[in-house]
Amino acid sequence: MKEKRLMNIVPEVYERGAVFDGEFIVVEKTLKKDTAVGIHWHDYFELEIIVSGIEEVTYNNEKFIASRGNATLMSYCDFHALNHISDVVMINIRFFENSVSKEICDNLLSGIGKFNIKFDEDEIQKIIGCVNRIFEENEKKDKFYYQMSKSILNEIIIDVIRKSTKDSADSAPGTIQQAVNYIRKNFRYDISVESTAKHLKIAPNYFGSVFKKNIGVSFNDYVNTLRLKYACGLLENSDYSIKEIAYFSGFNSIEYFFFIFKKRLFTTPNAYRSTHSKKAKSRI
Repeated sequence: MKEKRLMNIVPEVYERGAVFDGEFIVVEKTLKKDTAVGIHWHDYFELEIIVSGIEEVTYNNEKFIASRGNATLMSYCDFHALNHISDVVMINIRFFENSVSKEICDNLLSGIGKFNIKFDEDEIQKIIGCVNRIFEENEKKDKFYYQMSKSILNEIIIDVIRKSTKDSADSAPGTIQQAVNYIRKNFRYDISVESTAKHLKIAPNYFGSVFKKNIGVSFNDYVNTLRLKYACGLLENSDYSIKEIAYFSGFNSIEYFFFIFKKRLFTTPNAYRSTHSKKAKSRI
């Protein structure tokens, strides 16, 4: 099982790398100028830290330019794409939930803080040093090297979380954590800012503002991301009709489902199914 998971997270090409028991990997790789990675998502967390070069990052519905010191942390419900404006050297870390502590994982899933952050030179040197320590542990494979590497990984992720929340005066972490948990359990149903705020016993306008400030996207964008990922899973692995999948995923209109799908994934549900389906037969 671990070997199968591992195959899905190891990049095809990298200069230096360390793979740990199918649970997390750390690599340094170079991406060539004018190459791009289309819109996609993963079933694991991914942290990208730019060592040199410039790239354009599409993160859910937003675009930004990343250069040395920029770190972007993608959860497994985040759609993202990359366009390399110059040659880019980056540290790429991919890990599953059980690679970090439960408290750290809860922070990552809640989206507390902005996950497009900028490390200063001292901070980026510290992270590069941590990554080099992981590479050394993997090469030497001394006693407890896996445990030591996992500890260093947690240290890196904690630095990212601390940096992302450092200047946030109104993070309301408890409220956001509760909101994310509620949304993840109920996104396939008819939920809204108002109904979620009522569940949390806070004012809708305040909740909507705090949610976007901490998560980085609006409530509706976040819910639609979860619904789209769920829908993609059904398109790949079931023979339900497109209309059934739309409703099973929480969309109350087939037209709106097609609109959001095309806007976010740049293709239609039918075309996506034809290229990604794991079923030999469908009922479109």
